[in-house]
Amino acid sequence: KNENVKLKEQLKKINSEKLVIDDIKSENQTLKKLLDLKEKQSNNAELILAEVIMRSPITWYSSFILDKGTKDGITPNMVVVTSEGLVGIIVEVGHNWSKVQTLLDSTFAASSMILRTRDIGILKGREELISKNLAELFYISKDSDVGVNDVVITSGMGDVLPKGILIGKVFSVSTDEQDLTKKIYVKPMVDFDNIEY
Repeated sequence: KNENVKLKEQLKKINSEKLVIDDIKSENQTLKKLLDLKEKQSNNAELILAEVIMRSPITWYSSFILDKGTKDGITPNMVVVTSEGLVGIIVEVGHNWSKVQTLLDSTFAASSMILRTRDIGILKGREELISKNLAELFYISKDSDVGVNDVVITSGMGDVLPKGILIGKVFSVSTDEQDLTKKIYVKPMVDFDNIEY
């Protein structure tokens, strides 16, 4: 009976150690992807690795806090990306923290391009779409050939976001006959539920 208790204790310890190892493996894979992203940068932009240190349940998808600030060279309007694509921009900075506004936030807007058709519009977060993990792409002509799963990138127009950052894919397209444009929802490539770095 004593041996059985000892074996159960050993099994608990092994299972606990396996969970720690699995977590380390997952973190390692994420960091490898980010390192690969840094090596692929062609526009000489400096990439600063930062960790998410705070999220509010109220603003879970629209903003969060990173562990880097002015002491690390972070400034407002810096672009925030993961290995999957665009997250958003820095909107507030402290000495050792910064606040990210995500592309899902209702006050976010970015000039964007549908890669296949080269149509340019403005991607905006919408309050009613945030829980669905969607943003809306405005000002695309009703005559555009845009379709579901078309890739959307930053257009480079404006002074904040450089051209060519992956945003996501077209989730749905509809045309309002009274309107001159298409109603396009975009599904970001970034998994906003699980951002760590």
